[in-house]
Amino acid sequence: MQETTDKINENVVKDVVPTDTSTNRNSGQSKNKADTTKKDDKKPVRVKQKQVFMYLGPNIPGGLLFKGGLYKEMPEHLESVFEKLPEIKELFIGKDDIVAFKKNIENQGSEAYRIYQYVATRIREGALKNGL
Repeated sequence: MQETTDKINENVVKDVVPTDTSTNRNSGQSKNKADTTKKDDKKPVRVKQKQVFMYLGPNIPGGLLFKGGLYKEMPEHLESVFEKLPEIKELFIGKDDIVAFKKNIENQGSEAYRIYQYVATRIREGALKNGL
């Protein structure tokens, strides 16, 4: 009986005690040392993405600018528009703020609503017709 108990205990000990996996069988070095050796010293390079803008103002007659248009940078062909109506720049919204800005345009007490209405009124009054 003692012999059977010893064999059971021996098997239990083998199952419970983890085997040493930290040594590299080929070189005799521990895995920790092998893992700290870098194969490639280059760090990953993050490419900075350009900001994407959406124009959320009213359409400008003549097809110069449409509500919902996407731009990677401020459009250069609109320099004369920006000179005559600089507030229109505030209606170019970064991609992360589009949803919030759209909600704010509908809120009559918000700054976004005020700017949108001002630009729309100026366009209707013909502020951009002469000299474009």
